[in-house]
Amino acid sequence: MKTLTVDGIAVTVERKSIGNLYLRLKKPDGHVVITCPNRTTDREIAAFVRAKRQWIVTHQARLRARPELQPHAYVTGERLPVWGELWTLEVQPPQEGRGKVTGRDGRLLLEIGPSTAEQREAAVEAWYRRQMKAAVPPLLERCQRRTGLTVNRWQVRKMSSRWGSCNPASKSITLNLTLAQYPPECLEMVVYHELTHLLEGGHNPRFYRHMDAFCPNWRQADAILKGKAVSGGK
Repeated sequence: MKTLTVDGIAVTVERKSIGNLYLRLKKPDGHVVITCPNRTTDREIAAFVRAKRQWIVTHQARLRARPELQPHAYVTGERLPVWGELWTLEVQPPQEGRGKVTGRDGRLLLEIGPSTAEQREAAVEAWYRRQMKAAVPPLLERCQRRTGLTVNRWQVRKMSSRWGSCNPASKSITLNLTLAQYPPECLEMVVYHELTHLLEGGHNPRFYRHMDAFCPNWRQADAILKGKAVSGGK
């Protein structure tokens, strides 16, 4: 592999025995990777990148704007994503007992004593977890009723590379904690997605036909999670 810089854009080049040039953006930050035929020159690659520059810049911005990629110190005034909207964080000393997080009307109140950013993050993360555990049961009941499919167990877990997973053998699903940062329709789509895996193990045409029937708007939510669409926000 080789690295080039084209008009300020860093590009990793992978030469292979193929017939065409392909461009992809590598998660999480949208680094450009070009896969091309062995004989492709650096000049040809640079011309290809320049031709795709607007697409690259637009989609890199969308990837880098994803809520879970934003650095936070968890201090007063920061804006944190909650169900697809940006809420303002306010940090105060605890009124009584241990620290806690409460949220209402676009405002998150974190009551905590002297603490590190990691401790404040853990407190906010626990609040996200409570949000998910409150939202999932009624949603799962509705999705199960619509699909006729049921699970024996569900859990919420912080996942680095998946929005959810399904174990058909045990009829259990796992949902990514980060979904609490995205619009509710994204969580709904992931629940339908994992339930559908009880019918189809892979992502074959039958799987997507079921998804179209169960959740007709799933592609819009999927685009938000993949950074191909911009979610709402205040």
